[in-house]
Amino acid sequence: MGYTTIQAARLAGCAPEQLDAWRTVEVVVPRAADGRYTTNDLVALRLTAALLDAGAGMRAVRAAVEVLPTGADVVAGTRLVVGADRAVACTDDAAFADALAVEPVVLVVAVGPFVDAVRREERAFAADRRAFVDDLRDPEPPAA
Repeated sequence: MGYTTIQAARLAGCAPEQLDAWRTVEVVVPRAADGRYTTNDLVALRLTAALLDAGAGMRAVRAAVEVLPTGADVVAGTRLVVGADRAVACTDDAAFADALAVEPVVLVVAVGPFVDAVRREERAFAADRRAFVDDLRDPEPPAA
């Protein structure tokens, strides 16, 4: 399922204008063939917002989004080691130790909380949508 810009903004906790700006500078571009945002895009949007809020520069953010695993590869244990203009996705302790030894580190980010937050928001969104459709099918009678 894909999400419009307005839906993705709600699910990612961002303003639609932010999504448009990040799409324009090609930090997070919707991956679905129809131009909608995917679940993986929502994770990337949340990551982008968090990195910018933490003071990371746009080059660091772009690098982190580029190495962010997608699909089934998005695992809760993935950590991103983010430098000024390079990032490394680490799925095990050995890769994490290697990245810390080589990279001048700006931030270390655990991906799991972003994935968990997106999944929670998607469940809430689906429940809201079902309730809305159910209300359309079976409206409550007007109060007497």
